[in-house]
Amino acid sequence: MTSHFKALFVKSIGASFLLLSAGVALATPCGSVSSPTTCSVTVGGSNELTYTFTDFAFLNTAQTGTGPLYQAGDVLINVASGGGLSGIVSFSKNPNGPTPGIVFAANAGESSGITFSYTLTLTANVPGSASLISMTNSIQSSNLGNGIGADQLILSPVNCLATTITPSQVCALSGGTTASAGNILTVTGNTGNASIGTVNNLFNATFTPDTSGVPEPATYGLIGAGLLALRFLKRRV
Repeated sequence: MTSHFKALFVKSIGASFLLLSAGVALATPCGSVSSPTTCSVTVGGSNELTYTFTDFAFLNTAQTGTGPLYQAGDVLINVASGGGLSGIVSFSKNPNGPTPGIVFAANAGESSGITFSYTLTLTANVPGSASLISMTNSIQSSNLGNGIGADQLILSPVNCLATTITPSQVCALSGGTTASAGNILTVTGNTGNASIGTVNNLFNATFTPDTSGVPEPATYGLIGAGLLALRFLKRRV
């Protein structure tokens, strides 16, 4: 490994650490794509919504040159609140996985790619209605020369492609409470080097409380007046 690429590794993993220690400070590990564990996070000031990620599947892997041939056990999963009513699921290189390395990487003349998928279910924990409205796909990556890393998040019928040129992309959703998502992660060295430290799929939702069983303010006034009247009648008796 060249000294340039060693610096590239340090830069990329440093960016991943900053993300996990700042924006995803309360991240919960969910195992790896090969052996996922319970993966859900509850969000909102009154714990209105829960994001649950299931059905993780490793679809395929590809390489050119002597690029790493990554496996399902190389992809770690973390889930956390993204703030407000948003939930985030993050993917990073498992340093203890079957393929060596602390980031997904490719040297000059190499490329590596992996594709995996999962299912997202949004659940309202209190009476009301919830709906997915947008997703943001972003990556923490480093490149040297013309190397490039990319991750394409596909959520039918839209997709969000984040690259070293456009590291964050926001797409609107058509609503609903379930979604099937897929990630296509690639690193290509060209005549340079490239790495990806963390891939972040953030989902945002809306929640409308059900107020059908809550009395209107005017109703409270009538109840109060009735109680006062009863108290007055008791005194007269």
